[in-house]
Amino acid sequence: MASSFNDISRIFIATLANTGIQFNGEDLEIADENFNFKTDGIILYVAPFLLTAPVVQASLGPSGCDRHTGIFQINIFQRKGKALTELYTIADALNAAFPSGAELSVNDSDINVRITNVSVTPLQIEKKWAMIPLNIEYFADTARL
Repeated sequence: MASSFNDISRIFIATLANTGIQFNGEDLEIADENFNFKTDGIILYVAPFLLTAPVVQASLGPSGCDRHTGIFQINIFQRKGKALTELYTIADALNAAFPSGAELSVNDSDINVRITNVSVTPLQIEKKWAMIPLNIEYFADTARL
């Protein structure tokens, strides 16, 4: 059975996990959604979230297609008081991994996610962390379930 929401999420998470981006010679720390994540001793990490928009009809009829749109947001966190160069370097590396116009997929799904836009929003400071959200806008046309 097709699983549009799950497959779209898996495509983004697999792409993020396979970027090969490193910070201080180590693989980029990823705080997976819905899992405990300890930040003790960590200087920089990312936290991804899939923000879906309402699904709309892409073609007519019961055997038509649905269009899934939304934002895959990757919040990039760095300890407060450090130079912002590293935050923006990670944002650039993630932009290269998710470039506008790219088509993403995983082997066991027939869904292709297309990236339409990548942008950062202003720096936010909270408690011990500076954070820049990287927003990856996407769409995917899927078979109607």
